[in-house]
Amino acid sequence: MASGKAARVQLSDDEVDDILYLARTNESAELQQYLGQLSQQHNCNIAALLESSVDEDNGNTPFHYCAANGYADLLKTLSSQLEPSTKTEVLSRKNEAGNTALHWASVNGHVEAVKALIDSGVDVWVKNAAGHLPVFEAERAEKDEVVATLLIAGGKEDEEKSRAQEGEATEEDKADVEGVTSQMGESSLEK
Repeated sequence: MASGKAARVQLSDDEVDDILYLARTNESAELQQYLGQLSQQHNCNIAALLESSVDEDNGNTPFHYCAANGYADLLKTLSSQLEPSTKTEVLSRKNEAGNTALHWASVNGHVEAVKALIDSGVDVWVKNAAGHLPVFEAERAEKDEVVATLLIAGGKEDEEKSRAQEGEATEEDKADVEGVTSQMGESSLEK
């Protein structure tokens, strides 16, 4: 599309359910084939289909399911089909509980999915409806490798923001990270 932004497509409940099911079960080849068929049927690109595939009951997307189940390869494949101008926004979409795909990958300890989302530009400082960061959810679930990955990414992101904006991280955000790091202990953060 000329604008770089995929238009939303009116998918039937069954079409959305099928897309979500195929993502949830890691049926990559079948999902790609189905998206191709729907793309022709609805005369749209795959990005528009992915942006429109949201469960109306809970707000989950194919990206939530890929992340929750640790399907990093499928997550990368699907995210590569998004429009660059909306990729981060789509991958950062919150479900009804305010959780992003990053929250789900984090709490379930799927470090490769976490890395894929970070590499796609999602915000590691996003809070869910309970006010929790992905790093908090990972720490609470004792997913230490994910915690370390998020802290490193958050440190890089915070450093970049500091240079650009002269450090405007809130005290609450800093307290969240300090609480997580003190609970983990110094040894798990050694390089």
